Amino acid sequence: MPSKEKSMPSQYELITAKGLAVEWILKDQITDPSNPDYGAYWGAYYPSQGKYQEPYMETASFTLPTMVRCYLQTKDDRLLKSVNLCVNGWMKKALQYKDHGHPQLDKNAYGALKHNSYTPRFFTFDNGEAVRGVVFVYRLTKDWSQLQLAGEIAEWLIDVMQNPDGSFKTNYDLHPGKFDTYSDVKPVYHGRTAWSLLELWRETGNRKYKDAAVKALTYVKSQQRDNGWFETVGGLTEYMMYAAEGLYYSGKIMNNTSYVEAAMRTIRGFARAPHKDRGDLYEFYDENWKPFKTEWAFNSEDGQQAVMCYNLYLDKEDKEFLDEGDACLLWLYQQQDRQSGNPGTYGGIPNSVGVTDWHTRYPIWSVKYFIDAIDLKLKIISQEDEG
Repeated sequence: MPSKEKSMPSQYELITAKGLAVEWILKDQITDPSNPDYGAYWGAYYPSQGKYQEPYMETASFTLPTMVRCYLQTKDDRLLKSVNLCVNGWMKKALQYKDHGHPQLDKNAYGALKHNSYTPRFFTFDNGEAVRGVVFVYRLTKDWSQLQLAGEIAEWLIDVMQNPDGSFKTNYDLHPGKFDTYSDVKPVYHGRTAWSLLELWRETGNRKYKDAAVKALTYVKSQQRDNGWFETVGGLTEYMMYAAEGLYYSGKIMNNTSYVEAAMRTIRGFARAPHKDRGDLYEFYDENWKPFKTEWAFNSEDGQQAVMCYNLYLDKEDKEFLDEGDACLLWLYQQQDRQSGNPGTYGGIPNSVGVTDWHTRYPIWSVKYFIDAIDLKLKIISQEDEG
């Protein structure tokens, strides 16, 4: 059950909550070698059914940088083992569509990673997340084969999935061998894919990755209104957050203030828009930041907002961002299970204040953003103590 704290937890309480969240991710990993997705992280846990949801390559991948950072903080060898198992045991062996260049393979999918072991679909967003996740693990291990894997995926993203205007097709379906019609929408959430290509550029110096990223970011910016709201994604909070994240982190890598300012417009738009509850964003907003009021709202999006607000506060020292970040982090802290002892939920965060099993599941992405937000809040506390 959600806790009832009304004020920001203490530094000790945040560290404790983070520790429980990290343990939840470790328990979420598939460690049975007979499972075709051995090494992956389950997508979510359904407490009402007592079972896990199939793994998503997208969410497993964007958990990797969080786990790498936690390893660097703690030197807990379990975390190092975990990220290596995910990359070397799952991505390379189970997911990559590659067989020594045999000509019978469909070249539209060659080198890419499947959604999971039994779904023959290849998503741009999934593969973009994989590039960044693998690069972060490579920075830790210096395993050249991991950087090679990231490069092969990036080549597929650019050569097969990127459109001339910089946008990306959404996915390729191996059976019947065609691109999804949704690809025509050209969603802006691929801003995160551009960020991934820039991370790989930093490691390799390959200008092809940087040029493709800049084309993608130019397209994303072109779809943003002056008030920060994005076209092409139907006002979905999660997807507009992805666009803002891609712009922000790309801007930091390239020292491009226009990208950072664009991201800030979106995050400020969310901060000033009506919330479902204090620290809890609505699931959809129209072009004037008026919410579509649904019974549910995803907690992961509150984590995204907390992380972005804390980053912007550290950049700008604008208290509006600090207050919004604190509200979102407090909301997530209230949702974390720190009481039940159920191994599937203890330390985790539900998808939403729920309506159905799908809403009340405990997904890995909520936990990932919670950990990221705590780390940034602890950084702010440390700077305040020093100042």
